Amino acid sequence: ALSRSQTVYRDFASQGRYADYVFETPGPQLNWEPEFLPAQPIWIVCGVANPSRIKNFYESRGVKVDRVIAFPDHHHYSEAEVKKLMSEAKAKNIKIFITEKDAVKWKSFKLDEAVGVLKIKLRNREWMNEVFDRIACIPSNK
Repeated sequence: ALSRSQTVYRDFASQGRYADYVFETPGPQLNWEPEFLPAQPIWIVCGVANPSRIKNFYESRGVKVDRVIAFPDHHHYSEAEVKKLMSEAKAKNIKIFITEKDAVKWKSFKLDEAVGVLKIKLRNREWMNEVFDRIACIPSNK
């Protein structure tokens, strides 16, 4: 199970009208760090709104990103797409890395050793404990 400081909840601002409580704070800048850095050149396959952010994040840490294969945000991958990508990567002897978000969508496909998952973690989590402590102190209306 995740501890409070390992969990981050995010929603679109427009969804605030459905929430019981909304916490908005200028707070600290979220500081992400990769769990590992691939040593060899990689392809990044992603279905996110801004794929250049992922590429820049890893390149700024010394990873050689050979290619970014970007799909529309919330893309529903087909088995044929995934197989084709894995086949192309295998032929070029390069590893594909996908985001954790996309890994959820790829879990139903039979993935081979050519596919890895780019995992990141929040470095500065201490401030979240204070937020969750404040939430725990809010009386329930039930």
